Amino acid sequence: MKRLIVTIAVAWAGICSAVDVEVLRAGTAHEALFALDFAGTQGVAVGAAGAIFESSDAGETWEPIANSPLELSLLGVAVTPSLSIAVGQMGSIALRDTTGVWTTTESGTTERLLQIAIGPSGLAVAVGAFGTVLISDANGSNWRAANPDWTEVTEGGFQPHLYAAHIAQDGAITLAGEFGLILRSEDAGESWNKLHEGEASLFAMDLLANGTGYAVGQSSTILKTTDGGNTWAPVAEPGKVLWLGVSATDGGKNVAVTGMREMVTSANGGASWARSVTEPVGALWFLGVDRAKPQHAISVGQAGYIIKIKQRTASPAPAS
Repeated sequence: MKRLIVTIAVAWAGICSAVDVEVLRAGTAHEALFALDFAGTQGVAVGAAGAIFESSDAGETWEPIANSPLELSLLGVAVTPSLSIAVGQMGSIALRDTTGVWTTTESGTTERLLQIAIGPSGLAVAVGAFGTVLISDANGSNWRAANPDWTEVTEGGFQPHLYAAHIAQDGAITLAGEFGLILRSEDAGESWNKLHEGEASLFAMDLLANGTGYAVGQSSTILKTTDGGNTWAPVAEPGKVLWLGVSATDGGKNVAVTGMREMVTSANGGASWARSVTEPVGALWFLGVDRAKPQHAISVGQAGYIIKIKQRTASPAPAS
């Protein structure tokens, strides 16, 4: 398929930026890809009806696996050099080890699992609907429930959907979800502390090793942390849109945020943004976003699209 490259220039808050969107794959109207993740140049994207695509060249090309172990939709995926884990509907979990073969394992729940994170020493966490939190201490081969005591976290003990998860190198687990909730456990899920709450649901989060991170969600919400997630503050929120994915690099300076028929990027840590609504971005939703290379992000979404997002900062726009 011939690739389509679209370039747009947008002035926002005094900075003019060019955003290139390159279509790497266009699927059918009935396809959907919900998540992707990279470990080096190796990437995995997952979606509806158990679809699994793999890339070995930093996301430039993608191939579907021959035999997916599941027919249920896969909604989240995490990739390391030696292990990949995908999660989805009805508590489904699929694993791929160094042999390259995908198999399934029991999760112990039938709730939708919406995201997965893999950490050091075999630790993994999966989160999902109605406050579901699962922890594995054995590289995803077995799982235990680690739900917070919601009566201590939310009013009336309401069990919120959890959409995002992260595990730091020290093993600290951070989760995000409905009501702007951001929770942390430093003891592998035995106890949880609330770091943030609000009105808007948070659908995606990216935390970097230097302590900078972002969480995005409803009502144009973009939150930023500079202390590893202990505290969060809103940054400039261009437009009124449902944000669904976020990826940051270069110590948090370069940020890509994807969403419902819109995308924004920043080259200065969220101080200003370049906005894209060109097709296919302006016509579809894009959810999962990650980076195999610092200079660009890869995103997946509606109709099986996979796109490359590349930003380059130009000279400031001249004063009128």
